[in-house]
Amino acid sequence: MTNTNADLYDETLARVYDAMYSNPADDAARLDFFAGLTPDSGSFCDLGAGTGTIVAAMSERGFSAVGVDNSPAMLRRFRDRIAGTNAEAVEADMFTLQLGRQFDTVTLVTNTFYIALTQDRQLQLLQAALAHLHENSTLVVEAFDPVRFHAAVKPELSIRYLSESDAIIDDYVVDPAQQLLVARHTLLGQSGPDVRSHVIRYAFVSEMFLLARCVGLEVTGVFRDWGGTPYGQGAQRYVLTMRRAR
Repeated sequence: MTNTNADLYDETLARVYDAMYSNPADDAARLDFFAGLTPDSGSFCDLGAGTGTIVAAMSERGFSAVGVDNSPAMLRRFRDRIAGTNAEAVEADMFTLQLGRQFDTVTLVTNTFYIALTQDRQLQLLQAALAHLHENSTLVVEAFDPVRFHAAVKPELSIRYLSESDAIIDDYVVDPAQQLLVARHTLLGQSGPDVRSHVIRYAFVSEMFLLARCVGLEVTGVFRDWGGTPYGQGAQRYVLTMRRAR
């Protein structure tokens, strides 16, 4: 099974992507978290950068910021957003990424890690991230906590209102044996319904510790939010910090 992320995030979804994932208070806390990990004027790289909101904001804060994505539609918005700044947008496959440089902070957020559909692919993604870390770098991985989804016994559905003219209906089914979640997104807009599906492979926090160790990383922190609250029962997501194993 291969990832089709570039095809999924075409012009239609790229147009509403920021509205799908924007949460102003959470976004600000996330930037503060990243800034707290990164030295003054340090270097920052966001893998799966989408439309570049994080990269642009980190650049505005004085960091040398780079974002990587493989969706041409997302990258067009990314490059428009950072025009006239020192930020950089790179079109590349994250799994085989070779930028030839290392960064103080590297991030895989908003469930980006889950686009790797097997454990081997997840290891490959962590290895690619590791190649861009120096001895004192931090890797941040953030994703939804899969505990509730893993126990789902029937398809679930939700709706998000994105604007006055756009809404999206999300429904999904879970294959617990392979830890796969098959999601279908139905975008309702002025041009009528637009339906597309994609698959992700979720990973549990305990599994992340083992995956990290397998590639030469070690987990240094586990949180349930960007404020640094310790991870625990009932968490909706996890935020992991990692570094090169010592």
